[in-house]
Order: sequence, then C-alpha cells, then structure tokens
Amino acid sequence: MTTNEELARLGVATVYEAAGRAGLIDIELRQLLAGSRFAGPARTVLCGQDDNLMVHAAIERIQPGEVVVLAMPQPRAVALIGELLVTQIRKRGAGAVLCDASVRDVEELGTMGLPIWTHFVRVRGATKTVPGALDVPVEVGGSTIRPGDTVVLDADGACVVPRERVDEVLVASRARAAKEAASREKYERGELSFDLNDLRSVLADARPGVLDVEALKRFVPPPGRPFALTKLGHIVINVADLERSVEFYTQVLGFRISDVYPESFVPGGMVFMRFHHDHHGVALVGNKRVDLSTGGRANGDLNHFAFAVSSLDEVLQAREHLRARGVRILFEGRRRAGCQIAVEFLDPDGNNLEIYTLLDQVGSDGAVRPPTEWIDAHSLEDAIAHPVNGQDVSLQRTDLLLSRTR
Repeated sequence: MTTNEELARLGVATVYEAAGRAGLIDIELRQLLAGSRFAGPARTVLCGQDDNLMVHAAIERIQPGEVVVLAMPQPRAVALIGELLVTQIRKRGAGAVLCDASVRDVEELGTMGLPIWTHFVRVRGATKTVPGALDVPVEVGGSTIRPGDTVVLDADGACVVPRERVDEVLVASRARAAKEAASREKYERGELSFDLNDLRSVLADARPGVLDVEALKRFVPPPGRPFALTKLGHIVINVADLERSVEFYTQVLGFRISDVYPESFVPGGMVFMRFHHDHHGVALVGNKRVDLSTGGRANGDLNHFAFAVSSLDEVLQAREHLRARGVRILFEGRRRAGCQIAVEFLDPDGNNLEIYTLLDQVGSDGAVRPPTEWIDAHSLEDAIAHPVNGQDVSLQRTDLLLSRTR
C-alpha cells in the first residue's frame, strides 16, 4: 500500500486530527461519487473570477494520480467543469477533483468513475476570457494548498497535508487509528469514554460558564484621558467589485459621492461617499483580491474605521496618549480627500483605527474641495504648519507640538 493509499484508507477525520487539527478544508463539499475516497498530490488551478480558461490550459499538465484543485479569487456558484472537461481530466489519469466553485452535468459525472468533490452544483456557465495561474498556491476553505501538497478526500470532506509533513502525519495517523481501535474494543465491552478519558474531573473542575460577564462590566474608562471620542466618524471597506459596490451604496442606500481616487493613488481605486455634511461616512477600496502569482489569501473586508474628536488639541493629545501606552501608530498627519488631520493606529487584534478632526464638510450644493487644494502631510506638525485652504489649525496648547516640521 502506498503512502497516499494509506492516507485515503485512514480518512480525512483521522488525518486532520493527527496533523494537529491543521489543514481542514472548512467548507461544505458535495461528494458526487458515493463511497469514494482518495489521497494524492495537488495539481492547482487558480482560475480568473467566474472563468474556466485555466481549466482548459491545465489539462495537458495533469499527471496520473493527482488531485486537480480548482479555485477562483472568490468562490462562487459558477460551473468550472462539466462532462466534457471531466472526460479530458479523467483521460489524463487524474485521481480526483476538488472544485471550490460549481460543477454541472451531475448525473453524467456520477457515472464516469472519477471521484469529484464540489462546493456547489449550479448550471451557471463560466467565461473563457480571464487569465489566471497554474501550479500556484490556492486557498480553499481557509487552508492553503500548494502544488504537490497531499489532499485527502472522503465522505467527511477534505483536508490538506503539506508535502514536507506527509511522513510525520502518516505516522501520527497510524498511531491515532491504533488508539481508536483499542478504545473501540473497550467501548464494545461497555466501558465509558467519560471515565477512560478522565472527563469526570474536567467537568468537576470546570467553573460555570466560560465568560465572566460581571468582570467585563467592571471595565470603565480611567479618569484624566486627554481626549473624548464624539462619534464613529467613518468606515472604510475593501470590496471585490468597486463599481458594483458603489452602485449599491448610491442606488440602494442613497449615499452621494464626494471624491474618487484613481488606481494610481490607491490600488484598486477608492470612492469616498457621504450621507450628511461630513466629506465621507463610508469609503470603498477596490482591492479585495487574491494575488494570482502567489495564490495568497484575500485581504479582509475591513480597511479601517475612524472616530471623531472635537479639536486639533485632542488629536495631538491622543497621539501622546497612544505612545505612552505602547500602541503602534501607523500614520499621523493629513491624507488627501477629506483633508482631516488624524492619527492612525492598531488595536490588539490588528484592526486599523483612526482618531481625527477637521474633516471637510459638504454643503447642500454638493461642492467639495478640489484635488488641487489637497495637501498631504506625514506628521501632525506638518499638517498644522501647512493647512489646506480654510482649515483652522489654531491650538490651545502649542506645547503639544514636536520640534520636527517639513
């Protein structure tokens, strides 16, 4: 029995647990060939969004016994394969297919003998015009699959074992299977897992509940904080299709566009939108994409969110407050559109936050500050020393300024 045959026999659950609960393909998968199980090296195909051009391109590269892994930047119910493509994939000797999209011609595929696991079943057709990449890492169900990594599939779903860990995980999987076999014999004799695994003591020692609600309620702001947040000012969101999202926010929710950054300013472009007099309450950045050259995972939905304070003095005091507490500051000064003066920093979970003041206001005529008046600045001192037209940068406490200026 080969290594891959043994991993397939041991199964997804055992291999996943033996690997330290790593490599789970954490999506619902439909197994088209009942009773099938397989393990083999991955042949990865990163298609363009809603397009199967790269599936056609990949077929000539498929080697016998490989698991053909089909992915897109964003999983969607678009059929990347059907009977005709699977006929070619099977002819090349592929051992299985894992499709993080849709398949169609399901009845025919079920008679062809090739094990297939798919995220969706839909007849919606793919285009054949968008280039992607072959033999690059792809992300499926929260796990990265590299070319040559071992993919294990059965009725429970799928997991991936990095190629450099295959021998180690195989040994651990054998040991786990042997342990489970011994436990099974004891359970057949009537012994209980509650006792064999010493779970009685775990339950006896456990304190009621996991979350101490009263302890959380005792957290209150300390006295003497030198600034006061007045509102949640704006949120910036990463989106996959900028035009589609702008259409939704304007046509459905009634936002108005204040400014637009081209891709030369921000990768993917950026649209600032308002729903009252603030220059922007929501901004959308069109950079929620996967790097086709590396198969890297998509960045998250949240770009950053911002809190307003009432004065420029408070922004300066917030900077010193954050520094004194060891908070990592990412940026201070003035961005372009909106022209607010701000300090940007990270919370403990790595979320980008902003404290700002002096955001441009937009009147009923909809007129916004022209880009010719934007003055970016990379310190609070620079922003104060070089104000934009009409921006009052007077301070109550000039001692808060540092000695560096542009």
